[in-house]
Amino acid sequence: MLTEAEIREFRERGYLVLRGRFREQAGVLREALQEMLDAPGGAVHYGRRFGPSGLAASHRFGGLMRSIPAFADYARDPDVLGIVTELLGPAEPFRDVVLSKPARSGGKLAGHQDLAYWDVGHDRVLTTWLAMTPALEASGALWLIPGSHGRREVHRTVLGGRRLPLAFTRMLRLLVSLTGTGDSPRNSGQRRWARLKEGVLEGITRRWPSLAGLGDLQVAGDTPASAAPVLVVAEPGDMVLFHGLTVHGSNANRLDSRRDAYLVTYVAQG
Repeated sequence: MLTEAEIREFRERGYLVLRGRFREQAGVLREALQEMLDAPGGAVHYGRRFGPSGLAASHRFGGLMRSIPAFADYARDPDVLGIVTELLGPAEPFRDVVLSKPARSGGKLAGHQDLAYWDVGHDRVLTTWLAMTPALEASGALWLIPGSHGRREVHRTVLGGRRLPLAFTRMLRLLVSLTGTGDSPRNSGQRRWARLKEGVLEGITRRWPSLAGLGDLQVAGDTPASAAPVLVVAEPGDMVLFHGLTVHGSNANRLDSRRDAYLVTYVAQG
């Protein structure tokens, strides 16, 4: 499990990097993802965003732990749950997603706090980010701002470098809630809204790539950073655990190979 120094590091920095502890699980998940991609008519929630090149800049596969055994086993792996429990106390997984950056066209993800999107009633939330493929500086490695989990930041919607009015951002945030907390639909109504939202955003960004930011929030540009961002270069099996308020993002993928990571978010119970 975790050492006292690792627990203290998470408390102070808002994130923790564990090297090489989940190589076997990463391999199993890679195989399961490829089987899913090769299967005709997969039933998982799927979303794409397109970039200026006309190619997909990101792929998102959500709700895998509710439909594919390998992902369900990982989300409740005793070693994973044990680590999460040491940091949060008793907790349950409530959201999962594979974030895939295609070769050469994979886009960047602006800095944000996950809890800007989610309605869970408290901030005892963390995400486990597992590298399924190498995450290098040139392939879209994750970056985080140490100590940024100490407060909630103002988030805005940004298009073409211009911030949209805060009222517009709040309206979009309310629409996101219709697709389920954490954009993780749990019933037929939320699944319908999620499919509609993803279909609309995919169509919009395919035709007008500059509007890709409509579905995303980012920390307002006038918010002072608590520290310089730290880039986490990762190999398959490396895990990053970060608090729901830790500001993080990722760079674009400029390499000839795909960059995949599996994220499971846990919420403390009671």
